[in-house]
Amino acid sequence: MKIIFFFLVYSLVLIIIPTQGYSRIDISTDASYSKQVYGDNKVNALRTRSYGASFAYYFYHLTAFEVNYIYDKTTNTEMIDYKVTDTDYSLKSAESELVSEVVSVGLRQAFSRPEARIRPTISLGYAYRMYRDKRSYHYENDLNGSDIFLKDQGPLSKQNSFFSAFGIQLRLIGQFYLRGSVQTVFPFFRPSLASDYLKYSAGFLCSF
Repeated sequence: MKIIFFFLVYSLVLIIIPTQGYSRIDISTDASYSKQVYGDNKVNALRTRSYGASFAYYFYHLTAFEVNYIYDKTTNTEMIDYKVTDTDYSLKSAESELVSEVVSVGLRQAFSRPEARIRPTISLGYAYRMYRDKRSYHYENDLNGSDIFLKDQGPLSKQNSFFSAFGIQLRLIGQFYLRGSVQTVFPFFRPSLASDYLKYSAGFLCSF
């Protein structure tokens, strides 16, 4: 519902603000996947999947309204083989998962024209973050080998936040760019928590 509200507000802004011939649209996407294995036999794994999209409408020279969406999923799998005290069961593995979604609306300011080879940008605005953690456990009976799988899901946390971002656009050909950025999201009036959520990303941008 929040996402629908953001896009309705954004569409209204595009209609009521005069462009005076300055209008330009930037659309960008990025995605990443990482895997780290650890432990004595390298049987544990930490996986991170992430993707995002951004839409910016330049209503005046180098200033734009923008809407951003970021999805992150981090999964940590551990092979344990731990004997549970006073039971006939052993804990064989555990998995934790954190899913986070961020929708943000704000202003983007570029510091060079679209024709420039390198275009730095900064963005500031409002962000709505949703995140939830999940855990699952695999137990095995030491006597007959039967399995028990337990799952635990935390509540969906929602957070009204402030976001800021710094980006660099490198023009490849025409209006096609390679884009890198770093973004932080933190609760209102608590900038000391800015380092708790940092998102580094790279992708492609098309301007028209």
